[in-house]
Amino acid sequence: MNLILVALIILSFILGTLPVFLFMNVCFEARTTESRHLVLSYLFFIVLTSLQQLLIMGGMFLGANFLSYALLYSILFFIITLNYKSTLAKRAFVAFYAFLSWDLSIAIASNLVVVHIFHFVGFLESGSALFHIVSRLAGIVVFYFFAFLLRRFTYIKKDVIDITAFWGLALLLGFAIVSMGMIYISSGRTFGTAFALTNMFTHAFVIFLVFYLYNTLARTYEDKLAAAIYVREKEYYLSQCEIMQESVKKVRSIRHDMNFHLAAIKEFSMDSKSATDYINRLLGDISEGDSYSNSGNIAFDSIINYKFKTAAENNIMLDLSLLIPPVLNIEIADVVTILGNLIDNALDAVAKVDDKTIKLDIEFSKSCLFIRIDNSFDGTIKYAEGKSEKEKCIATLKTEGEHGYGLENIRKSVEKYNGYVDITHFDNIFSVGIVLYVDNPHQLG
Repeated sequence: MNLILVALIILSFILGTLPVFLFMNVCFEARTTESRHLVLSYLFFIVLTSLQQLLIMGGMFLGANFLSYALLYSILFFIITLNYKSTLAKRAFVAFYAFLSWDLSIAIASNLVVVHIFHFVGFLESGSALFHIVSRLAGIVVFYFFAFLLRRFTYIKKDVIDITAFWGLALLLGFAIVSMGMIYISSGRTFGTAFALTNMFTHAFVIFLVFYLYNTLARTYEDKLAAAIYVREKEYYLSQCEIMQESVKKVRSIRHDMNFHLAAIKEFSMDSKSATDYINRLLGDISEGDSYSNSGNIAFDSIINYKFKTAAENNIMLDLSLLIPPVLNIEIADVVTILGNLIDNALDAVAKVDDKTIKLDIEFSKSCLFIRIDNSFDGTIKYAEGKSEKEKCIATLKTEGEHGYGLENIRKSVEKYNGYVDITHFDNIFSVGIVLYVDNPHQLG
């Protein structure tokens, strides 16, 4: 094998990383590694796949069967998926179906483009080194087109599928394609064009079907989540309106009877103690309508006032320090998710102890929103399986069956603003700190 053919083989695999990169960006929402790690993973892919192809074409590689070929490519694609943020199941799914898409693209190119066009006109000899190179280059074009078509499935990026039945179905259909490919290759029979076309387009249909199912399930989950958040928003806002209406009613009532109150104060002026008691009772009536948060930011105010409206009745000591601008570039749904879950966790925790204290600090400064909530808890930490230590802590504040979902939803919302979550606990105090990076058009005056 001359150096020109070797160079062409390596070049074909270098070009092959372009559709692979597009495929990965279609399937994953965010990359977590540095650029150099991404480049190294693709270089590893180029080196091993080129070496395998050279050894096969030189007759020196015993692993030229379909199973070893599938295993090698699936592992290499899985290594590339490690550059992206996702679950283990999602990475395995993408790696396996990346291989299936790659193999299908090469099969379509070699059977339809090369064999029935170039070979037909005598341009290439089937099975030659140049035949393999041209087939691979044509397959790269097909794979790129295939990945481009998948871009219409916009929910593939979402890491929300946690259904065992789906992963089982995807695995079953994938292995069915692999089995058909192995039978097709190992049979040794010469099949006609009609059979080859039927076989390949059946594979393509199955792959698209699996991605369509994933996209549909992810979209359904997102719609249900958005609907649930919308219901919570309405509940918070209704509560805030009730608080505001109650405050207005009390102020109007006091104002209506102000002349009578002043007259009574005048009569009581001879008795300073009676006057003091009467004024204190009057001020108490006014303060009853006060809310916990009056920043003017309806999203924050409504959630804080709604969640803490029964705090006094439940003997919860609150320490609130709120410096929130009336306008913030944060989606209301994210405010509901972050603040609602944090306060719910704190309320669940203090319900289990006698010393019920909650301290909430929210401050916006220099494009950063700081949120910190400290609460007393019983000191018991129960760790959920499959979570890191910090992730496990907050799971203990949820009821059975809800472990980890509040934190996971908080994390997804926080990451939209390039923020981070810090969870600590010391003695009987549980603390969650959050930083969000947001641009705000109005500065606090």
